[in-house]
Amino acid sequence: MMNLLVTGFGPFRDITDNPSAQLASGLPGETAILTVQYGHVESFARSLRLRDESTILCLGLNARATELKFELYAHNQIGAERGFGSRGHSRTIIRPSGPKTLGQTLLDPKQLASLEMSTSYTPGDYLCNFLLYSLLVRYPAKRIGFVHVPHFDTVPKESQMKALEKLLTLVGQS
Repeated sequence: MMNLLVTGFGPFRDITDNPSAQLASGLPGETAILTVQYGHVESFARSLRLRDESTILCLGLNARATELKFELYAHNQIGAERGFGSRGHSRTIIRPSGPKTLGQTLLDPKQLASLEMSTSYTPGDYLCNFLLYSLLVRYPAKRIGFVHVPHFDTVPKESQMKALEKLLTLVGQS
């Protein structure tokens, strides 16, 4: 059995019941529901040094998505979106001395080939990218990945849970 942490995000803007939080809470392992705020996500990323989970699956809502998307990379940038509750945020680079791009560490190339969801080269320039990059740069020895999920009226919750469970089965096979 893998030592797993699954994250999702809480409410923001007009999203009162974030699908990523519901899905994270329904998967095996420990669960962390993150406040949609740069400072909170940064504190959370730093705090993982005190935890022992070796595998981290992060989930986030992409309100325009029509399917689940496994993010292949995170980028060392913060876009113009200042974020919900993130007053005073002014950085444009996540880690000034960090690499421009980091690849996910959850799946190896063979597992990626058998993945039953689409892949994406950019998790955007908001908190999803910020979380993924912050974890990858801090914890290179951990297995870390990120999946963007759509609204449940686009892809039913049960279908999304099955796809995420299959992903975790793949992860557990290595």
